[in-house]
Amino acid sequence: MRSLAVVVVLSALSPLPLLAQAPPPETAKLSYFEGTWELAGEVQKGPMGTEGKTSGTEKCEWFEGRFALVCRADVMTPDGPGKSMSHYTYNAEKKKYSFDGIDSFGADISATSTIISNVWHWTSFPMRMPDGSYIIRYNVTPVSDKEYTYVWQWSKNKGAWHPGGAGSGKKK
Repeated sequence: MRSLAVVVVLSALSPLPLLAQAPPPETAKLSYFEGTWELAGEVQKGPMGTEGKTSGTEKCEWFEGRFALVCRADVMTPDGPGKSMSHYTYNAEKKKYSFDGIDSFGADISATSTIISNVWHWTSFPMRMPDGSYIIRYNVTPVSDKEYTYVWQWSKNKGAWHPGGAGSGKKK
């Protein structure tokens, strides 16, 4: 009977109040990406897709609690229309921003970032593909509070870096 009372008391104690806290101050920097963005860019020929122009719309909003910025995008690529879903957070222990995203082409990408001189420097974790392991570097440079540019590169099996593409985002 005593063990039943302990179980009842422990199950009544929700872990949420113990975990409830404010987001780290660095999380606020993700507010830059909040809103709806018109995307335009160009992809270079390579293992990440067909060469050509890309365009789309991405909407990013805070998830409840403001620990994560959640984004959804509709895009047009040289390989056809696609959708993506992602979220951005800040990891105070690692002192890095984190990105996790999926898309309708089958990509599942995780990356971390630091900000150096106002430029977001993202580097993905290795992605296994049939012909090897790939890493992506993606740099985002805010031009103003309503526009950014980006450039990305890829590396196969930790080899040389190759141009992947470039473009911009403009806030609606």
